[in-house]
Amino acid sequence: MTSRQGRQAIAATAAMGVAVALALPTAAFAQSATQGKETATTTSSGTTYYVSSAHGDDANAGTSENAPWKSLTKVNDIASDLGPGDSVLLEYGSEFNDQYLHIKDTAGNADAPITISAYGDADEGKPVIASNGVKGSQWEQDYRANVGNHKNKGTVSTTLLLKDVSYITVSNLEITNDDADVYDPIDTWKWTDTPDSDGTKLDRSASRMDRTGVAGIAENGATMSNVTLDNLYIHDVDGNIYNKHMANGGIYFMAHYPMENTSAETDVWLREHVSRFDHVTIRNSTVKDVDRWGIAVGYTAYLNYIDANYGDGSIDDALIAKYGSTNVRIENNYVKGAGGDAITLMYCDRPVIEHNVGDSVSKHINTQDYTQPGSYGGRVAAGIWPWRCKDPVFQYNEMYNNLNAEHGNGDGQAWDADYGDGTLYQYNYSYGNSFASLMICNWYAVNTTFRYNISQNDRQGVFDLPSNGPGNHIYNNTVYVDADSQVLTKRSNSQSLFENNIFINATNTKKTETWNRGSQNGGQTYDNNMYVNYANKPTSDANAIEADDVSAVLAGAGSAPTSALKSGAEHARTGEKAAFDGYRPVAGSKAINAGKVVSDLNDYAVENDFLGNAVKGRPDLGAVESDVVSVTMASSKYETGTETDSGTGDKTKVIHVTFTDKNPVTVKELLSNVSADKGVDKAVYRVADAKSGKSADARSAESEPNMLDRLLSLLPGSDRNAKDDETKLADSEPVRDGDILRFSAEGTDETDEYTIRQRITWDWVADYEQGVADFDWKAQRRTSAGGEWTTISAYDGSWPNTVYDQYYGVGVNGTLAELSGDRKQTHGLLIDKPGDGLPTAMAWKAPESGTVMLSLKTFADKIAEPYLRQNADNAGKKVTLSLMRNDETLCSADDLSVYQKSSEQFAQCLAEHGSIDVQEGDWIRIVADAETGVKAPSLHISPVITYEDKAPAAPKQNVRYDVSYAATDAVVGTQSAVAAAFTADGGEADAPDGVAFAFKDGGDEGEASPVIDASTGAVTFTPAAGQYGATVTRTVVVTYADGSSDETTVTFRVAQSHAQRLNVLYPTVRGDAGTDLKRTPKFTLKADGAAASVPEGTTFALGANAPAGASVDMANGTVTLNSGVGGTVTVPVTVTFADDGASVSSTARFEVTAPAALGSSELETATVDGVNVVYAPFSADSPMTVAQLLAKVTAEPSGADKGVYRDGVRLEAGAELAENDVLRFSAKGSTVSDDYVVKSKTTWDWVNDFQVRVQGPIWYGQRQTEADGVWSDIADFDATYPNWMYETYYGPGVDYANHSLPTDRSAIHGLISDSPASAGGSAMAWKAPKAGTVKVSIREDEPYLRQDGSNGKALTLRLMHDDKVVCFADLTVSKQRSEEFANCVADKGEIAVEAGDWIRVTATSASGMNKPSAHISPVIAYMAASTPGPEPVPVDKSTLKATVEEALGLAESDYTDESWAALVAARDAAQTVLDDDAATAEQVETAQNALRDAIDGLEKKPVDPDPNPKPDPNPDPDPTPDPDPDPGPDTKPGDGSGNGSGTGNGSGSGNGSTGSGSDGATTGGKLTATGADVAGAAAMVALTAAAGIGLAAAARRRR
Repeated sequence: MTSRQGRQAIAATAAMGVAVALALPTAAFAQSATQGKETATTTSSGTTYYVSSAHGDDANAGTSENAPWKSLTKVNDIASDLGPGDSVLLEYGSEFNDQYLHIKDTAGNADAPITISAYGDADEGKPVIASNGVKGSQWEQDYRANVGNHKNKGTVSTTLLLKDVSYITVSNLEITNDDADVYDPIDTWKWTDTPDSDGTKLDRSASRMDRTGVAGIAENGATMSNVTLDNLYIHDVDGNIYNKHMANGGIYFMAHYPMENTSAETDVWLREHVSRFDHVTIRNSTVKDVDRWGIAVGYTAYLNYIDANYGDGSIDDALIAKYGSTNVRIENNYVKGAGGDAITLMYCDRPVIEHNVGDSVSKHINTQDYTQPGSYGGRVAAGIWPWRCKDPVFQYNEMYNNLNAEHGNGDGQAWDADYGDGTLYQYNYSYGNSFASLMICNWYAVNTTFRYNISQNDRQGVFDLPSNGPGNHIYNNTVYVDADSQVLTKRSNSQSLFENNIFINATNTKKTETWNRGSQNGGQTYDNNMYVNYANKPTSDANAIEADDVSAVLAGAGSAPTSALKSGAEHARTGEKAAFDGYRPVAGSKAINAGKVVSDLNDYAVENDFLGNAVKGRPDLGAVESDVVSVTMASSKYETGTETDSGTGDKTKVIHVTFTDKNPVTVKELLSNVSADKGVDKAVYRVADAKSGKSADARSAESEPNMLDRLLSLLPGSDRNAKDDETKLADSEPVRDGDILRFSAEGTDETDEYTIRQRITWDWVADYEQGVADFDWKAQRRTSAGGEWTTISAYDGSWPNTVYDQYYGVGVNGTLAELSGDRKQTHGLLIDKPGDGLPTAMAWKAPESGTVMLSLKTFADKIAEPYLRQNADNAGKKVTLSLMRNDETLCSADDLSVYQKSSEQFAQCLAEHGSIDVQEGDWIRIVADAETGVKAPSLHISPVITYEDKAPAAPKQNVRYDVSYAATDAVVGTQSAVAAAFTADGGEADAPDGVAFAFKDGGDEGEASPVIDASTGAVTFTPAAGQYGATVTRTVVVTYADGSSDETTVTFRVAQSHAQRLNVLYPTVRGDAGTDLKRTPKFTLKADGAAASVPEGTTFALGANAPAGASVDMANGTVTLNSGVGGTVTVPVTVTFADDGASVSSTARFEVTAPAALGSSELETATVDGVNVVYAPFSADSPMTVAQLLAKVTAEPSGADKGVYRDGVRLEAGAELAENDVLRFSAKGSTVSDDYVVKSKTTWDWVNDFQVRVQGPIWYGQRQTEADGVWSDIADFDATYPNWMYETYYGPGVDYANHSLPTDRSAIHGLISDSPASAGGSAMAWKAPKAGTVKVSIREDEPYLRQDGSNGKALTLRLMHDDKVVCFADLTVSKQRSEEFANCVADKGEIAVEAGDWIRVTATSASGMNKPSAHISPVIAYMAASTPGPEPVPVDKSTLKATVEEALGLAESDYTDESWAALVAARDAAQTVLDDDAATAEQVETAQNALRDAIDGLEKKPVDPDPNPKPDPNPDPDPTPDPDPDPGPDTKPGDGSGNGSGTGNGSGSGNGSTGSGSDGATTGGKLTATGADVAGAAAMVALTAAAGIGLAAAARRRR
């Protein structure tokens, strides 16, 4: 399908059912057909599962309403086993709090989809799923590719996750993903100058976890299709404000690579394994108060293929169909209060977005909430729009009050055609949006059509045209502009053609408007628009219509809705509740039938208006058609214009028809190519011939052999529309110059008429119009080698020519001003871009069949054309000039290389081939192709084309007949046949006599080949085994009896093999180590993801390098794994099919949970050659004990055992570590453990240690957000380069071209940069893993500003120990080493640290610095000579203390003397240990066990019951509360003064800041102590720290 046909089909398809849609209320919030008080029943195929939070029990079977499950845990357990026809129904009124539903790796099919919906009494309300961000709802998103400059991986919480699921429908649910600490409802939202002063709470951190209500993820390298979301209510999804393309918002569908693209081999694989969407429908749903997106579909890792070459912005049909999403429909939805955009389609092929309502979105896209402008995507959000889509259709949508353009939102429009090709906006309404109605966004937004829309009071402009590409057409819109707005936004500067619009200045005084802003791609051009209440009009609008009073034009402009309906439905457009009747033309309005017949620049057919009225004949101006019949004609074949009488100034409309005496055009042919409104008559009339004295009719009768029609037309009363001296012509008569083409409407006196003018000559120079594509002439070029010719639609803003790539194009020589003068001495201009192999052409389309003569304009006393017009030394390089008919080259000239030297070859070319037979619709092109090295490729050439007075040659049989073969399906081993089909004169025809058939070039191309019958043309084909899935095409040469020939193709589509047709998937299994875990494969169709059966004879085997404990059933493919280790275990499986013996690889993935595992670690861990490693800072003269290591790691679960083993024997706590010891986490009774081999590490190198997107636990990328502020980890990472990133560009990292860092990094520098636009700084931060003395060093040539051209302002580097500056220096000169900083580091780089101290290399940029980036590569190493011994480890006495207090609370009188004495002894011994600062862990444990045994051994005295018990006179109504579980750190670092240091005090925990105050008790404080003091001081440190915590918590302000 051609682009033109495709777009016409899109418009027609999208408009189907419009009349019905307009007549009925929007279904957005009507109950789904499955709702009501009916009871759901089991489907005829598949199983139905029922879940009820109120009446269920997870012990039930769950397969009947009477025995439902209670929780969604049961559904998640079987989610990947759901299949065709299965349903999961949640009871109306149920609430599933802190629950979620994740459905992955499964499929229904077209006949039996999977259904997720509701059952029971709908009046109870939709079942609610509220995940609230709980851990189980979290998953790791990873595009496995760079996706522009956006975040591409991270943790996401999703309430309803659909991953690699096809043929599934989800309906009738309420979904939320709330955060109790976030509160910002749109119903009470208002702008305030102080954040949260309106009572809201918002988390503005860039590191906030992303959240989704519903996420659709395609990731398995196949198509995820036929997914429908219907009648959902999604609200309070408190996601990340910034992240645009993570699964973050109400509904978001996105596609990932199944593997990273790391080599040429994986690139080839990814090109054939595309994760994408097809047939995604989202309808009838409400999305409210979500962050960031409302509804988004289509973002994809495969943008790396789609956008590999933006070119001129156009998107290749095959490319977007292969890698993008197809058949996407978003309809009847309501989005309100989204933090960002309302609805966006991305990388979609021809999506349809209709009948949606957006309301008050972009809530958080402002300077108070969006506080990190360098975050992914920037502070911009529009309403309902596409990104990089091909031919998307947006229609019947409403958009109200897109917020915050005045508060920092860089967008704020209702609609935005963004970086796409062929966007169509029609029949939409916008009101009160904070910036504009429509934006056409930037260079690669091309070919946008915006028509039949209404904009009312959009605030800062209606049309926003910032640097957009060409081909944009804005017509038949009505815009109502209030006092504070304007037609074009102030930043507009680029192309659009405005036609048939009504512009209304809604103020009380006439306004002088700025109609043109900028001239990029030709700027703005106006024609035939109406200007109401304006003091001026555009100079380009020669056909402007002006009006003073809008009430004389429209019934009530400005009266359309100012807000969305509370229900979220569309406003009615027809009927009693019609909301837009104010934009109907009033009787007698100047707008009625005043429009021009528009030829859409992007080939979209005009069908109906804003209200659904059909548009026929001559349209009205504006968005709404009247019911007044238009008598004006329209024609796609004949050009119309006006002639002005030089004497009277009267204008006469003319129609240009191509005919000669020997090549006539009949009345019938003419009338068949013009049209008018329904009910309008059309006819041709002829006036009397004054010169001959005869009527034209009489003269015609003499020469016309067929007289019957003529005589009938002359009968009295035969035509009431004939005027005096006029006669209506019969259909068979040829038309002549001066005849009248007249249109008339029955019952009215209105007529529209055109004088017929013979046109047989076309002159490129005379016909050229700047900014308007000529009817027959086109400026064209090829945009791909051998590809289609495309029209150049951009015009140079300063010179009279079309333009591409700034300098090249087609036009005329001279200036724009000279176009209005005599063009006799003006040359045509043809300029091709050298070396790209994509030629440029002057192209003429033949309006009739016949013979034309092509000649070149001649100039007296001038060089004969063609020639190179500019003086330059082309060094012999040439411009080749060719004459072409369609794609046939008639002749060429390659002698154009010298300035002003006429081409003799082209003159000879025209002499021999200038007389050309053409068929209607043929293209004649003069084509220039400049080779590489041509410095001045500009040609003077001025073609003139004239029809010769020759009867058209009788068409050859190859012209009269069309022959074709239907594409035919074939099966390997079975013969298929197809016959040649002929058509002639628009209908089926028999094969003409004498026709012969043959394959071109013999047709044999290996394997089995088709066979053709030479006389009948029948083709047979029996595919061979090697042709599974092949498309076998042969070119057939058809030779007719008259010697003419034609070519056509015959195509056989061979059915695919099982290997080609099927995916083999193993859904992920989760289970415990040491148990048998099983998974049976699923088969799905690659084409659409539908479930498929296992082909007979399929076998399975383990693939190479299968892990221990894995096996596979050869017959059914069930994989069994019994793993002795935890983590992700993959089992490769080879699947072999019986049909062609082909094998495919699949992978069974097991998430194995070890009974115990490493939880968190303050030390670095890694996996080396499949072995887990932990790096500990010890050496022979600086040992580290087992206890010290264990203090730096936690176990998961917390009660699991952790220990260090050597040769299988557990080491004591005081034992010193050695290389290859094993850190082991284990659970009682299990033989499975999580082991880490201990390795020594005492030196850290920023460059060699740097890991992409990994913070800590030793090195961190940090920044301050204010001068001398708190250091915090940078959350964002650059999408391309290996560095932590804030404000788009700044942060620490390493200087390398991409994320794939090599093993040898000796040539790579560390890199640090800081934003000159904000306070604070950035840092390479190192956290000391133990106490000791470290040596900081840098490379010999560092540091220096790494970029040339520094402006002399300073980047200040500092070496800091916690908050103390050790060294600093200002870097001001590019590429010059700072000797000051290097010498200081050499002198002062030895630093004594405590565990947890920070060493930072920081950078702070001066305001206005232009190159704030330095090379510096710090290395930090513990110094053996000065390293102190092992740090004392605090002994935990809390349990023992609690047990002693328990013993002290017991009463002696209640127990026997013997048991009490044993208790006292154990208690006193325990108290002694408590008081002993040097007590060991073993002593504490012994005392604890003895005291516990004594308490448990107490024996009660036998006592008589008290007959009169008395109540406790002093009950304790309020037990002592637990301390604040989340104490905030004291944000003021201390200077170390006070009692925080000295003997007798222990080590405190914290962030390395030094404590202050009289008791040194801040949580950030550092306390030093000798080893003997540690045990006794631990409790005191905890108590004094708690006192500081209380003060800090009181001072903390929550935001």
